[in-house]
Amino acid sequence: MKPEEGLRRENNTPELRAALMKERLLLIGASAVLIAHLVFNVTIEKSAETLGLKFEIDDPNKLWWVVWSVWAWALFRYTLYFFDFERSDMKTELATFKFRAHARVVSLSMRWKAGTVGVENRPPAWLGVKVVDVQLGPSFPEKRPGGEWEYPTASIRMVWHDSDSGHFKAPQIISRGWLFWSTICAWARLLLTTRHGTEYFAPFLIGLAPLVVLVLKR
Repeated sequence: MKPEEGLRRENNTPELRAALMKERLLLIGASAVLIAHLVFNVTIEKSAETLGLKFEIDDPNKLWWVVWSVWAWALFRYTLYFFDFERSDMKTELATFKFRAHARVVSLSMRWKAGTVGVENRPPAWLGVKVVDVQLGPSFPEKRPGGEWEYPTASIRMVWHDSDSGHFKAPQIISRGWLFWSTICAWARLLLTTRHGTEYFAPFLIGLAPLVVLVLKR
């Protein structure tokens, strides 16, 4: 199946996944050969003999252009399959990790507020907060002029050792600094703890490695 055929499909299919796996193997194989050539100086001899058959090559260096062509084709096809098969899933899971990171930021902020100025008519106290339940939905965050994100319908529930505040409305603003770090944490979690990083994104890095090595050696 050609990449453009897969791009016209509305849903992922076993055939599309199998094609993606084939392109991944081709990309990794071609990249490994080029890295061996660029880093470890693996070369092709002018003559070789296999199973009694002798091969003579006038200019072995021309064969590396063939390998580079295979590598470029494999990278191109893998990119098409990847964006068709995996990009939407990655964006959804990345958004989920960002949302959870924002909820964690709000939880830490409420604990800090409880310890410094007090919450829900309680005096400041660092100890005693057992649970901070954060609900940022149901509405989507709104981007503010300064670059911050605001959750206008967020609600908080705080449980102390002797009382429960119940859910109370508390619109939350995520600063640009926390947005930056939460995005980094979300990407790190996506790439290090899910199949998106190990099975799909890592081959991109391996596929780009020969080009990076070539540029660095220039």
